[in-house]
Amino acid sequence: MTAGVGLPTALAEPTVPVRRSWIALVFSANLGVWMAFFTPIQVLLPNQVELIDPANKEAMFGWVTALGALAAVIANPLAGALSDRTSLRIGERAYGRRHVWTLSSALLGAASLAVLGQQRTIVGVAVCWVAAQVCFNAALATLTAAIPDRVPVAQRGGVSGWVGIPQSLGLVVGAVLVTAIFTENKAGYYAVAVAVLILALPFALFTPDDPLPPAHRTREPLLSGMWISPGGTRTSPGPGAPASWCRSATRWARSTCSTSCRTGWGTTIPRAACSSSSSSTPPA
Repeated sequence: MTAGVGLPTALAEPTVPVRRSWIALVFSANLGVWMAFFTPIQVLLPNQVELIDPANKEAMFGWVTALGALAAVIANPLAGALSDRTSLRIGERAYGRRHVWTLSSALLGAASLAVLGQQRTIVGVAVCWVAAQVCFNAALATLTAAIPDRVPVAQRGGVSGWVGIPQSLGLVVGAVLVTAIFTENKAGYYAVAVAVLILALPFALFTPDDPLPPAHRTREPLLSGMWISPGGTRTSPGPGAPASWCRSATRWARSTCSTSCRTGWGTTIPRAACSSSSSSTPPA
């Protein structure tokens, strides 16, 4: 990492390529999270709902997964925005923005899966699944943010390709785990919970995460910063876009134009793209 003028390392554009060990650990963490998403939906939840209410299993499963999806839609961007603002210090030690969320979300998500396996009512299943969705979406948001935080632009495409593989691989590995090895439903939940911890925790514990100085925390209100214009403004400008675009056209993005513009989705805009006069019209 190299800090730009006036920027802490946590906000600077990364320039040092990440090592293969870092890629392997972020790959592993994403695999654990995607296993936690897909394995219950594909195998464990349908079996559990059928055991509780066989006559209405389709409707009940639909309600449980719909509530989980609603929780996911809210939790993912909210956790990402909160992690952008995280500046945690315990005693003399300052902690980074992302790993605190990844670590706590993996632990609480694994606990939610373990408790979910013991539920004998649809309400209990729904509550635990919503809790699991909140936790694992928070973990996913911070794992995704780790790519623009740590990976230089030239390396970002390749690393993103590796990070995308677990989305499909997690479905296969999870299904095999709970149908060929741990065939009892409760044991399947426990197995996935343990797998999440084994796969996700090493990334949070053994890779760097630069702390954000409190003075550099954004003061923009949380919800207004997540606003997306219904007018259809683009989330990243083309060449020659003005600095005003980088700072305010997409109000949900937190951008820095001194060295580069970095949006909430990890898009990086070179400084040259922000050099035009602010009176220019944003590109269509």
